[in-house]
Amino acid sequence: MDETDAIATDTVIIRAPGGADIRWRTQRMTSLGADAALAVEIANSTADVHEIERLLEAGCPLDLAWTIVRPMSEPPAVVAVTQTAPDDDST
Repeated sequence: MDETDAIATDTVIIRAPGGADIRWRTQRMTSLGADAALAVEIANSTADVHEIERLLEAGCPLDLAWTIVRPMSEPPAVVAVTQTAPDDDST
């Protein structure tokens, strides 16, 4: 196969922040049981929402479906832990 016969396999998906597709994805995930924060996280990812739907229809819990479908380049959300400095009682 030479270069003229090659078929491009890369797909570029452009999602404008706050665009119609992000709003639809957020609403769809909310209707499937995601809380607002998870729905937004999924909507803003490159995850296939329809694949999440298929897993849910097969009886998979939403959090597990998201773990399965979450793109590898998108690490799970990290909960920030704040620590307070100990009081300086040495004075």
